[in-house]
Amino acid sequence: MEEETEYGDGGKAIADNVSIGDNIVVPCESDNGEGFWLLLCDKPKHVVKDTFTDAYKNTYYEGDEVIGGCYYDLFQPRSRTYMLNDESQLAYIYSHLVCASNFALPPTTHNIRGSYLTFELLVDIFQLIEKALEDLRLLDGDLAS
Repeated sequence: MEEETEYGDGGKAIADNVSIGDNIVVPCESDNGEGFWLLLCDKPKHVVKDTFTDAYKNTYYEGDEVIGGCYYDLFQPRSRTYMLNDESQLAYIYSHLVCASNFALPPTTHNIRGSYLTFELLVDIFQLIEKALEDLRLLDGDLAS
């Protein structure tokens, strides 16, 4: 049985239910044209034991709660096609920023740039993500814009 998509204002509660292999959404400044990043979870929520800096030059400190994952790259602006780059490095995000999880990204029928797998963000999931981001903006003073 497929798990129900989780989204909304409970970042900590959502992050508690994220497992390896889950897709997650976190808000970002709109450098990818969407206002969010998609990641594939590789390390579920955990507490940082020793301060470290990840491959993307983000520093996390002892006691921070983080999730590790690989970014999906948006193929082109205004598309719903994403590719998972096997060469990307593990990224970490603060677990309380997770605003959606447990949703499917079905594979597309084609590959892009050689052997990279591509996936489609379905319209109904995109709309749930937009709602979750809007809820965060209202709660956090435009966090994801």
